[in-house]
Amino acid sequence: MTEQENTPTIVVLIRDLFFSVKVKNELANAGYEPLLVKREPELLSTVESSNPSLVLLDLNAKPDWDALEPLLSSESGPPVLAFGPHKDVEARRTAQAAGVTRVVTNQQLHKSLHEYVGRYAAESPSGQS
Repeated sequence: MTEQENTPTIVVLIRDLFFSVKVKNELANAGYEPLLVKREPELLSTVESSNPSLVLLDLNAKPDWDALEPLLSSESGPPVLAFGPHKDVEARRTAQAAGVTRVVTNQQLHKSLHEYVGRYAAESPSGQS
């Protein structure tokens, strides 16, 4: 196996260019291979092909929860961590109802990205070392 094959992958649905650079750099610096996508079909195909340790969903991207149902209902799929504005309570409630593993605010993600990734990627079946 190559080093890249041993690197745990995290798939990120995010459309904000500036925030995506920050997330990508932080994940890479923490030893993960970040795969950034902008739409649900790309997210689903990337998850299927990469077997990620974790999926991050930006609630500002207005995810199509119906399209994400196969990912969210999968018993063997990776944990899904959603993040969004603290004022958008409705989006956070919708994400929880859709079945994401955890919902946090943007501020919480900025402050504790390494902790969340370490915790939820470690819980993933594909995140085992």
